Amino acid sequence: MRAGGAFSGVGYAELGLEWAGIPSDWLIEEKPWRRALLRQRFAEAEVYSDVRFVDPPFDLDPVDIIAAGFPCQDVSYAGKRKGLVDGSRTGLWFHLREIIRHIRPSYVLLENVVGLLTAGFDIVLGDLAALGYDAQWSCVPMSALGAPHRRDRLWIVGHPRPGFSQRLSVQRRRAVADSHGERSVAGLDPLEVAGRMAGRRAHGLRHPAGDGGLRVPDEVRLADRADIFSSEALAAFARHCQQHVWSAEPRVGRVAARQPNGMDRLRALGDSLTPVMTQFLGWRIRAHAGEL
Repeated sequence: MRAGGAFSGVGYAELGLEWAGIPSDWLIEEKPWRRALLRQRFAEAEVYSDVRFVDPPFDLDPVDIIAAGFPCQDVSYAGKRKGLVDGSRTGLWFHLREIIRHIRPSYVLLENVVGLLTAGFDIVLGDLAALGYDAQWSCVPMSALGAPHRRDRLWIVGHPRPGFSQRLSVQRRRAVADSHGERSVAGLDPLEVAGRMAGRRAHGLRHPAGDGGLRVPDEVRLADRADIFSSEALAAFARHCQQHVWSAEPRVGRVAARQPNGMDRLRALGDSLTPVMTQFLGWRIRAHAGEL
């Protein structure tokens, strides 16, 4: 499987997917300094500047997954809650929807704040349904995985409805193989995949737990594959994180004094998601697709 990312920020969603053995072929990010960072960290991926100005049929390679944490400002309880239709930032969903329509990935992975549930969630699900996708979703705070912070987030995974999903998957896989010279990593162990990519992708962003954090626990891999957000899989992953991840997580001070670009760095962290969650969802998507 291969991924494309939109609203990529500093690339944490894509980083988590790479830890799950799913490399990214392209990323889209509006802010110039973040694009420069993405080009450094994901040297083999194409980086585009704006979802509003991408011409999907010609510019973007076909991928199996599109991952996007689209803007939350207009649905967040901390904002004015203009909603999806009237909000200029969260309303960028409609441009992302057109990219999904053109690329037709096998999976769509979306992230936003829980405020979306009451300010546009029905529109997102309706749009996915109109494009032929069923959806699963869950609100998972990082504290539920043992993190020393709450960080409530809504996660949505769209996958093609039964009846044409196999046809779409075959078409996508063939297109990806043709465009990348058969660079598929399907069927390989995630640790082997990560090892292959460690020296050339996501430079400087190794898993905090080293190789131990890249081994998919059997409970995560084998839990009900039809239920991407399986409670059994989440509980197993929480134990995995407590053993391998949070003990290695560095403290991030709230004061940015005398740090180069300190405010931008903290703002980027505030906008970002936690990469171990997209690692988990990458594993679960691969299991759902029969790759694990």
